[in-house]
Amino acid sequence: MISTGFCAVLHIFICWSLVFKFKLAFRDSALSNSILYWNNVLILAAFIRISPATAKTWRSYSMTGLRNITNLFLLATPSAVMLCFPK
Repeated sequence: MISTGFCAVLHIFICWSLVFKFKLAFRDSALSNSILYWNNVLILAAFIRISPATAKTWRSYSMTGLRNITNLFLLATPSAVMLCFPK
């Protein structure tokens, strides 16, 4: 929760600086969203790696997490096609 709050505050600063300070217009607010999401991913990954609270639940990456990846792709492919080819 703290990481998301930190990223939200950071997002306001990054969005303001890209749109107004660097005069990159509104299209770069999407770039600001992308930066926000990656900051959140990196902070949460660092938390998982460093925090003693996750020591017993997180050991390392394993192939067990990828066991049913084909089902994910079978569900995601039609959605991606529908987004790429709107009616």
